[in-house]
Amino acid sequence: MGDRDSMTEQTDKKRTKRRASDDYPTPGPVVDAFLDRIDWFRVRSFLEPCAGDGAIIDRAAARMTSPRQLVRGVELRHGGPGFIRADYLELPQLGVSLEHPHTIAGPHLDAFDLAITNPPFNLAGQFLEKLLRECVTVCLLLRASWPAGPRSALLRLIPPTHVYYLESRPAFVATCQRKSCDASAPLGTRECPECGDRMRDTTYMHEYAWFCWDRARLLNTRAPFNWI
Repeated sequence: MGDRDSMTEQTDKKRTKRRASDDYPTPGPVVDAFLDRIDWFRVRSFLEPCAGDGAIIDRAAARMTSPRQLVRGVELRHGGPGFIRADYLELPQLGVSLEHPHTIAGPHLDAFDLAITNPPFNLAGQFLEKLLRECVTVCLLLRASWPAGPRSALLRLIPPTHVYYLESRPAFVATCQRKSCDASAPLGTRECPECGDRMRDTTYMHEYAWFCWDRARLLNTRAPFNWI
């Protein structure tokens, strides 16, 4: 068993079950600011393993205009063109074949050039390790404090090449203003679907950053630490 495999057992000994509350769509401006740092002409294949409502994959597809560029997504809750409806962590080894573009699982496939996602916080370590086996460059939106604590040992083995800190804290959901109601809804929702009270977009107390493992050198920034 290699170092990375043993480290996985130490940091993610127990699988955490995916929950509906893991669905926090990534704000469009947060995605656009980061995607502008990528040399899309060099990206032949793209994977989004937590495609959600398409906040990341749709914007990536808009930048990949050649028919020879492949865009694929995995989403637990729904499918669609180019999507697999599945739990990414339960899927076998994924890959890509430009000659057989509809095949993304099985032996003798190439790694995806690029994966970008906003993974469930409690499962980010497992997503990272699986993605690094299946993709050349991997970029994850995480809390800036994510590398601390038990995950620090994992990141000492596979440190990111770049970190892009968000200059302002993002809002991921709208929350109800009634204290007795804990409902949340997509950004921009103004009326609570549960109690009818007002909702507003909620900025979280945590700082966030894009952590990148750019083994294909697709990022157009040389500095390891950046702000967007």
